[in-house]
Amino acid sequence: MVSTEDAINKQQPTHQPPQALFLNFTTDLSPQTPKKKTKKRQTAYRVNGVNILNRQVKEDKTAIERIQRRRENHNHIERKRRDNINNTILQISQVVPNASEPGQRPNKGRVLQLALSYIQVSYNIYIYIFV
Repeated sequence: MVSTEDAINKQQPTHQPPQALFLNFTTDLSPQTPKKKTKKRQTAYRVNGVNILNRQVKEDKTAIERIQRRRENHNHIERKRRDNINNTILQISQVVPNASEPGQRPNKGRVLQLALSYIQVSYNIYIYIFV
């Protein structure tokens, strides 16, 4: 014969937390299992195929100096490139009509747009006259 306690236990289902609808979210606030930590990749500064940071402790100062010289050299090269571009845009602004306003520094984008339209008009005139 079935006891009354067994009958009551069969009627009441055990409480289970509701299932998540998506993305494995749960309604309980128990801590999640931590993800495995991955090793961070160390930065390698290579000069002529040699990692200059993997040196002896006594040579650390020279490694830092090499990095600084490399950065200074890159900055110098980049500055020369920018100066070259700026000087060329300035020369274009002096040739193209209405590209530069007196007393103001020329706007690079406007100078290039006006130069493009000037070249297109000149080309169309050339085609009309000679072709």
